[in-house]
Amino acid sequence: QINKISSAGENDLYNNKDRPVKDWVGLLEPTNTKVLAKYDHQYWGKYAAITENKYGKGKVFYVGSYLDRDTLSLLYEYILKNLGLWSIKQRQIFPIINKKLYNSKLNKNLDFYFNYSNKKQRISYTSNKKGVDLFSNKKVEVGQTFVLNPWDLSIILN
Repeated sequence: QINKISSAGENDLYNNKDRPVKDWVGLLEPTNTKVLAKYDHQYWGKYAAITENKYGKGKVFYVGSYLDRDTLSLLYEYILKNLGLWSIKQRQIFPIINKKLYNSKLNKNLDFYFNYSNKKQRISYTSNKKGVDLFSNKKVEVGQTFVLNPWDLSIILN
């Protein structure tokens, strides 16, 4: 561990504080760019760790160090929200895999929830309308949680 970073600026990364930086540190000197994170270090505090800038019709994000999983997750969430690609499904993280299939004949969705682990997992039903669990035939409400056994799956029709 080289040092820790803390975020700066008015954005979704403001609460990313005291996260470890490992292996390497790029000392980014921001000019005309938005600083998303900076180094919390006596000498390197003036440098940016993560920046965001306009590039053509889009945006570019530059990460100047090896970040931990939590910091990367926050950054990905920020980017996806910023680009309008974020949905509540992204809150499901491995070992939970959530896939959706549209059945055009029924005009219905099938939500698949897979538990790829040896432990029971508490799952949040992330669809925007209620459904029916095809194995138990029980109704599932939006936002409802349920337990998925190890290496099991649930299919919800909505």
